[in-house]
Order: sequence, then structure tokens, then C-alpha cells
Amino acid sequence: MCFRNNLTYVILFNIKVEEQTTTNNILRRNIRLYVMIESRDNVLPLERRRKIIEQVSANHSVKVVDLSKEFDVTEETIRRDLEKLEKEKILVRTYGGAVLTDKTGDDEPFSIRSRENIESKKAIGLAISEIIQDGDVIMMDSSTTSLEVAKVIGDSKNITLITNSMGLAMEAVQYDKMQVICAGGTLRRKSLSFIGPAAKQSIQNYYADKVILSCKGIHMEKGIMESNEMESEVKNTMINTAKTVILAVDHTKFGNLAMVRALEFSKIDMVVTDTKPSPKWIKYFEKMGIECLGY
Repeated sequence: MCFRNNLTYVILFNIKVEEQTTTNNILRRNIRLYVMIESRDNVLPLERRRKIIEQVSANHSVKVVDLSKEFDVTEETIRRDLEKLEKEKILVRTYGGAVLTDKTGDDEPFSIRSRENIESKKAIGLAISEIIQDGDVIMMDSSTTSLEVAKVIGDSKNITLITNSMGLAMEAVQYDKMQVICAGGTLRRKSLSFIGPAAKQSIQNYYADKVILSCKGIHMEKGIMESNEMESEVKNTMINTAKTVILAVDHTKFGNLAMVRALEFSKIDMVVTDTKPSPKWIKYFEKMGIECLGY
């Protein structure tokens, strides 16, 4: 007989043993022998769920029966994994499996994102513009929040702008007081951004007074989330070449999750947002030594 849990096989053997006593009597005994055999794919739950996220992100859907076979666990275990990931808004369960949620998938096109939450992004831009000083060297990522920050600054101050965003660079060239440096690399058409080793190497050649970044979501336990790993790598390169790191996030980003854990809060100096965060978030920022502005 064989039982199985998430980590081991438990095999039960019933063995009959006969022994002859000193008085020539036959003594019969039944012995039960339990043998525990480690599963051939002993994956810890967190690692298993991480791999499930990778699969649903790549294929847009997964099936319980396939995951059960791959990770060598019961289908019930997989269903519990999917239930947990659904609660974290990473996927949506379906009959027999799960599909990718919109928030963890790839970005919407730059042209669409640039028209979303305009008022919130402008409010963030106004708050950040007050922090920027004449002569500052500013790095900005390819987010549409950074685009609005650049629009607000406009010709009000003499700055040098370094970005991996073609869309942002095209906006910035119309401002005479804004010197623009655009990182090269591989063009990611959907986000109009330059990514890859060449983009990172280009950014590493500069040092900035301030870097302004946005993201897909922020989560107290998971950190700062992004939907694309290559974009996350560029953001990490930026924060390593700047004196002050400013995270620009509107109220819709709080508590959201995405596929990639891009940054840790320990790397952030300042959060600028459009609406006063909840007391829990304010307390968390204070604990992390992060200044919160903008509302």
C-alpha cells in the first residue's frame, strides 16, 4: 500500500514472520514496515508557486492535471496553490486550471497607458517638480507617470534628462531648457522603451542626482512589482547610478501585484503619490525610512 503527501511517498509493507521457540513451538508475527521515499520532485511550496507564475505568464493558462504531474504533488495541492495565487491577484482560477490576470500580463501599449489616470499623474508631476532643482541630472524610466512629470517640468528649469524611453525623449525635445540623453538598446515596441544589455551599459555611464521611477504595483510583503523582467533590470540599473530614488505611484498601484518583483523598498528614498495612503501604508513607509509626499 502506498500513501503520498506533498513531499514524500509512504509505503506500507505487511510481513509475516515465523520463529521457532526453544520449546519447538512456532511463533507467528506480523510486522508492518513503513518506508518513506522522498518525492522525485521535492519542490518547496513557495518555489512551486513561483514556477506556476512563470508558466502562466508564458502560456497565459495552466491546467491542474499538468501541474500535478510536473511537480509530483496531488491535484488538491495544486488547487490550493492556485487559490493562494488568485487571492494575490496573480491569476484567475478556471474549471480545471487558471488563466493570467490582466494586471500581471504584459503592458498595454504606451499610447493607451499615456491616457490613463491623467489627473493623478499630473498631481504627482507637480509634487515632483517642486523637488527638482536647476542643474539637476534626472533619470526617468519608461513609465507614463515619468512622461507626465517631464511635461509638468517643461521649460521651468534647466535639467539634464536621461531616459530609456523613446516616447519620453520625443516629448522632452520640445523643451529648450531640457537636455535629453536617450539610452540605446533593444526597442520594446509596446512600451517604446530601450531594454537589454546595451541599455543598461549606456545608463551605467552616467550619474544622476535623482531617479524617478514608477511600477505596476506596490505590496508590503512582495515589494515593488513590474510586469516585464527586462524593464525591471533597467530600473535596477538606474537606482544604482543615482543619489536619490523617487518612486512615483498613484493611488491605484497600492496593494497591486504583478509578475516580477522588481525592487525592494529599502532602495527607495521617497514615494510621491496623488492621494494620502492608508495609516497602515504611512506607518510602513516610516518604518522603512521612506519620505511620502504629494497629497
